[in-house]
Amino acid sequence: MTLLLIASLFLPLFPLSIVFNGALTTLRHPVARGALLLLWPQLGIGLLQLAPHAVPPYFVPWALLTSGLYALRLLTVRDMGRWAGLLATSGLALTWALAAAGADSVDLHLFAFWFSLPHALVALLALP
Repeated sequence: MTLLLIASLFLPLFPLSIVFNGALTTLRHPVARGALLLLWPQLGIGLLQLAPHAVPPYFVPWALLTSGLYALRLLTVRDMGRWAGLLATSGLALTWALAAAGADSVDLHLFAFWFSLPHALVALLALP
């Protein structure tokens, strides 16, 4: 269970998603933000593979609530770099639904990569 909670730092679930968003706001260089958006969820999926337990089903509503919360926060953000980070948080939380459904680890890695690629590209466009 501990590995699942640590993985929720990397596959953001509220309130642990504060770490991910804090790391994004402290990085000033757009390339560093883009790299963080691409690599951060891959670490979480790696931790999910190491976890001895399957993802419990109550993680799915938690992920849906996190996704909805950050989708609402997107409505008030004016900074494009921050917007990309909040959109990534909202979307990457849905990875937990795939993990709870028993998706293959390769599928999870590909989902996280292809889902975070547009956010990383938007972060590259945002000037500090």
